Amino acid sequence: MGNRIWLRCSLLVMILLVAGCSVPFKKIPRPDLLPRPSAYYAIPPDANLSLAGETKVFDTLLYSRKLNGGLNAQVVGCDKFIVVPTYNERIYLLNPSTGKEITSLQTESSLGSAAAIAGDLLYFVEEAGGDRLTCFNLAKGKTVFTRKITDSPGAPVIDEDGIFLSSRVGKLYRLDRLKGDSVWTYDSHDQIYCSPTVDSAHIYFGTDRGQIICLEKSTGKKLWSFKAGGAIYARPVIGKYLYCPSGDGILYALDFSTGALIWSFTTLGSVHTTPVLTDGRLLFGSDDMSVYCLDPQSGATKWSYETDGIIQSSPLATANSFVVCNSAGGVYQLDYNGNLLRTTRVKGSVVASPIVIGGRLFVVTRSRMLYCFGSTGNPATKP
Repeated sequence: MGNRIWLRCSLLVMILLVAGCSVPFKKIPRPDLLPRPSAYYAIPPDANLSLAGETKVFDTLLYSRKLNGGLNAQVVGCDKFIVVPTYNERIYLLNPSTGKEITSLQTESSLGSAAAIAGDLLYFVEEAGGDRLTCFNLAKGKTVFTRKITDSPGAPVIDEDGIFLSSRVGKLYRLDRLKGDSVWTYDSHDQIYCSPTVDSAHIYFGTDRGQIICLEKSTGKKLWSFKAGGAIYARPVIGKYLYCPSGDGILYALDFSTGALIWSFTTLGSVHTTPVLTDGRLLFGSDDMSVYCLDPQSGATKWSYETDGIIQSSPLATANSFVVCNSAGGVYQLDYNGNLLRTTRVKGSVVASPIVIGGRLFVVTRSRMLYCFGSTGNPATKP
């Protein structure tokens, strides 16, 4: 059955080429490389990741690979493939086990934010020049739709209700997930630097003037706003409260129903990272080179850990540890009590958040490097 499907896909590619149609992927992935139709692989709303079992220490470099473009976007994917956007106008699908290229897509402009996958649909945004959202059907090898989005700074946020995108010109969009049609648009009249955070009924995001805004998800109606002391560079996180980082160096905890301030915590540098919340711990990094672990209820410090570079890569939570990367190429793995489990060095500054896929830790750097770490003891390789 699988062979027959593959032959049909191959025949489709040949027919399209003969007909003079454009197939932007170099080759169509086999259907068995695609995730389940109901699967959804993208940045989790709270940046958490649940790993079963004991604390897993990523102490082995499985492979590294240099790509033809700067990397500023978090990797997404599954155990069959990972998606890596680059500034070199190309988005790669790689084998997560080896780092070897499965296929790639040539785009018109650079890609600085993560893609999202829902079933066989791949969503990604292009920056200045392209200024558009593209939905690409991986199984059929063709574009489903494109929509003009001026200078979107973050990854598309997708759920069963639609697509949610922000723009540096101050607008936040809700689009139909399958057709790309506009549902509503909200204009903040400020600049927006990151993706929104979306739950079942609300949307939360911040602006360059420090406005933290809550919208009604169904209508785009503004419900409340809170004025922080600095620009908002990262997504807020929903827990008992709404936890919002700010360029004034303060993490704000707000009542997510009203926007009232519950508590605040001050660091010595701007905060560009989305916090992670897990097991009664709220973790985030700061430009003061430290990572902080707070009590999410009170804002009291549980512990802090100083690294050797500013931290603008959002930390990752695993079952029993945190992974934190910094601008000096440091990759730190800390247990829940702040004890260092493992540290290693990669080439180049890390801005994108690390991620674990299929039991492997993936880190990308601005020096065009992709690193894959595991704990199997396999020797490092270069594909």
